[in-house]
Amino acid sequence: HVVSRSRYLLGWMARQGWPPNARAAVQPNVLPLADRRAASLGPRPEGPAAAVDVSELVFFARLETRKGVITFCDAIERLLRGESGEASLTTQDAVLARLKQVTFLGRGAMVHGKFGVHYVQERAQRWPVPWKIIARMGPVEAKAYLREGPRLAVMPSRIENSPYTVYECAELGIPFIAASVGGVPDLVHEEDHGEALFEPTVEELAMRMGRALAHGVRPARPRIDAALNERAWVAWHSQVVAAAARARRGRAAEEREKEEAAAAGAAAARPAARPARPAGARARLAGKLAEAAGAAKWRGEW
Repeated sequence: HVVSRSRYLLGWMARQGWPPNARAAVQPNVLPLADRRAASLGPRPEGPAAAVDVSELVFFARLETRKGVITFCDAIERLLRGESGEASLTTQDAVLARLKQVTFLGRGAMVHGKFGVHYVQERAQRWPVPWKIIARMGPVEAKAYLREGPRLAVMPSRIENSPYTVYECAELGIPFIAASVGGVPDLVHEEDHGEALFEPTVEELAMRMGRALAHGVRPARPRIDAALNERAWVAWHSQVVAAAARARRGRAAEEREKEEAAAAGAAAARPAARPARPAGARARLAGKLAEAAGAAKWRGEW
């Protein structure tokens, strides 16, 4: 079997010349319990969620080139110039009336040979909007932060396979938009692609952030519920374990049959033993021999 976290990875393998496998399957990773939708929230709505207001844009990823931090900074500056394409946000004052803060939520890495925190500081110090960098939160605290206010998680990665951040936001109902790259579309409900996914360009990202500020955004749903995903993994592992147990029992039975056949063959190859005389016959023979010996003695033969 081949189990992949995304259709994207299977497609990439095919393009690289890997032989096809009819038993290949796509199944997302299992989410930790801390990232599951809380039971107190009730069942997930069947249809699209209602739009929520947004006033804080949060870059939710490591501060590095691959995660799209440069694209995000360029898009923020385009948005602040009133060039998002949103009719109600054509001036900086109009943008600042809705955008209250820009946040970078992620640990520092490298951006064009420079530490990511320093890169962001150099870019953001010229912005007329409040901004901050939060680099010391763990995953649980980071997602709690995203859920506390009118915040939009932005994930403009240039390349991804199956990022946990997207799956977690969708499962927890956190408003987000993400670049439609790699296996990201596999994690988002098909009906929500138009709302949550965008092409990873500066122009497209600025337009989507402007739309979210002006009209709000609908939290996208996951393609597969986390609990259902876990049950699918457990069922698959149970099948694998059961198949392995059957195979072990089959091999043990074959070994026993081989041992029994070898024992039977060895027994057949041994020469047949002479049949034992009955006890009475042995006694009569012994008596005759004794009589013969006595007679021979008297005749002087001994």
